[in-house]
Parts: sequence; structure tokens; C-alpha cells
Amino acid sequence: MSAHIDDMLNDKNKLVIPGLTIEEAFGNIKGVNVRVIVEAIFSREPTGLVHIFVDNSNIEIEGKKLISALESVYENQLYIDYGRLLKMLLNGRQIGDDPVIVGSRPLPNDSIWRKIEDFGYRVSVFDKNYAFQEKEVDNELGLSISDAIQEYKRPGIIVLVAGDGDYRPALTRALLRDWIVEIWFWDHGKR
Repeated sequence: MSAHIDDMLNDKNKLVIPGLTIEEAFGNIKGVNVRVIVEAIFSREPTGLVHIFVDNSNIEIEGKKLISALESVYENQLYIDYGRLLKMLLNGRQIGDDPVIVGSRPLPNDSIWRKIEDFGYRVSVFDKNYAFQEKEVDNELGLSISDAIQEYKRPGIIVLVAGDGDYRPALTRALLRDWIVEIWFWDHGKR
């Protein structure tokens, strides 16, 4: 059986190969290089779903510094209510996936991460490097944002709680794919 490419074009000059593999459709055509472009057809209509990403150091370090100065209390007297944080960030909107929170490994007797998991957060912890920096934290959170953009083809809303610019590449990709981006941070932390 001999095939001719013109026989496989529809009235809009698009290639139509119902139920055939590339080999079945073009195996009998001699001396022809075939380039197949497959268009992904899916809705770009926004979902309105909220995807939350939290850099815990922004909450713990910068937040406690700011609030302790404003309220004249010691930083070690302040505790973060992660359930209320989640509720505030959602503000009545529907969540798209488990919120992601990333931070540094706490002291061995600290139970904060287990409590945060109880609120439904997906938790990732990392050891600080030799210079006491958290570069793995920033990388993991940026990659988690990129994963959400790739996994959820229809754009939603990314809510990032962070105080530095390490997330700009991931957020730029989100904006280019029609996602809405909200950035929450402590005013004190942006200096």
C-alpha cells in the first residue's frame, strides 16, 4: 500500500492520521523526511486555584524580628500559627494542591515541622551549609513552583511567602504562562 501525504491533509491543510502510528502512516513513503509537530490542545482558561509556597525563614526570622520590635516582646515568645497563615493566604479561595513549606532543619527536639504537616503542608527541610546559609531551601522552593506550573497546565494563582529575590526565575516563568503571582513578605525583610 502506497501513501501520499496530500491524501492525509484535511481541508485546513492539517495532517490527519486517525489511529495510525507515524511508522504506519509514513513507512511506505520513500525518500521523504517527515517532521511531525503535535500541538497540545488544552484550555488556557485560568482555574482560580491557589498554590501556596512558603519560605519558612521569612516567617520565622524576619517576621519575629519585626513583630518583636513593634510589640516590645522577645522573639522567643512569638509563635507562628500556620493554620491561620494558610487561611489568610487563601482568603476564601480554593486551594490547588497541598501548600509547600521549606526551611532549615530545626533542633532535634523541635516538633514544629510535624505540627505544620498536620495543617496539610508538604514539608521539606535542609541542613544549612558551612556558611550557615540556606541555598537548598531557596532552590527547592523555586523548583516546587516550577513543578506546579508544569503539572497544572491551566494557569492558577501562585502565592509565595518569601523575602528575597531568589524566586524571580520561577515566578517569571509563571507569569509568562498566564499565572497570577502574589508575593507576601515582611516589609522589614526586603532591605
